[in-house]
Amino acid sequence: RRLRALLLAGAITLIAVTPIARAYIGARQAVGERGLGEVSSGSATPANYLAASSGSLLYGQAFERFAAPERRLFMGFLAMGLAALGLGVAFAQRRVRAPWLAVAYGLGFLLAFDVSLGFNGFTYRVLYDYLIPFRAVRVPARMGVFAGFSLAVLAGLGVAAIAERIKSAGARYTVLAALATLMLAEYASKPMDMEIMPLA
Repeated sequence: RRLRALLLAGAITLIAVTPIARAYIGARQAVGERGLGEVSSGSATPANYLAASSGSLLYGQAFERFAAPERRLFMGFLAMGLAALGLGVAFAQRRVRAPWLAVAYGLGFLLAFDVSLGFNGFTYRVLYDYLIPFRAVRVPARMGVFAGFSLAVLAGLGVAAIAERIKSAGARYTVLAALATLMLAEYASKPMDMEIMPLA
């Protein structure tokens, strides 16, 4: 059953990725391959994952030293804490499904994180050398979005673990509402001024 599930997941992934791959192949034909220097400048570093938005209402400019152009990858301390809790509880309770779910999304997070590091990591060099669409990617750091997807699921496991331990429905809703409020506060940003370029 697991093998069939993996094959089905692989087929779905292939179908979903094919249009994106075609787009990058088209971009490669239009702009050529991205050079090593260009890709290196678009590669993230682990510190970029601490770079909150410059307009963050909660943190302000506190983490500005970790930022770089097109490399603000902050995912929120609360989300990271909840994800760690979700991983820990999944293994501590030795459930049949939760550990496999946690492992799958944990590995997905690690892979996306490493790919976002570009030439600062391990995986992207192989992808760049052997998979043509990756040679059209200018900013590998954008793969951090996929790391965020996995982190969201792991954080959901953490929230579920908290909710299961609260017997009172009223208290459960209060705690969940507080977590949601704190997360929104961490992500809140003021509008950024953007210069509008005239059409030539």
